[in-house]
Amino acid sequence: MVITKVSSLVDGRHKQTLNAFRNITRCDYGRTHGWWVRFQRLLEGKKKVHSKLFSDGVCGGRGKALKAAQAWRDEQERLVPARSYRALQIGLGRIRRARRKRADGSSYPVWAAWIMLKGGRLAAASYAVHVWGDVEAKKKVIAWYKRKRRELGLSPKMPTQA
Repeated sequence: MVITKVSSLVDGRHKQTLNAFRNITRCDYGRTHGWWVRFQRLLEGKKKVHSKLFSDGVCGGRGKALKAAQAWRDEQERLVPARSYRALQIGLGRIRRARRKRADGSSYPVWAAWIMLKGGRLAAASYAVHVWGDVEAKKKVIAWYKRKRRELGLSPKMPTQA
């Protein structure tokens, strides 16, 4: 199976060109050749994957399939717009116990936190349980969260925990 990220096919200096291939991947597998469009959207609190393959044979060639893929992607993005993080309240955040994946596929427990900063940016931190211990890792992530809220000029109130 050969799936090629289009960004590796295009000169990196041309942002406009890369934007044209946003969420589109070339797929050449056996007798299947086409452009694959994939992206996620949050709908009713759950992630939904939008995906469609535009076959070269059905669309009348590689170029026409790409144009059809781009048109479908643009239409879907218009119908189901991306969530704007800029609309989220500054200082909004969360602390939770989670698992981090290693490169080899195994995972380990961490205490993690995120907080919304100005300009729609997120800040995040995590502390590994196997390094700090469960209680100390939780204390450290809570201290980090409170420090970030103080830096934003907000009270250090605690977020909801999951």
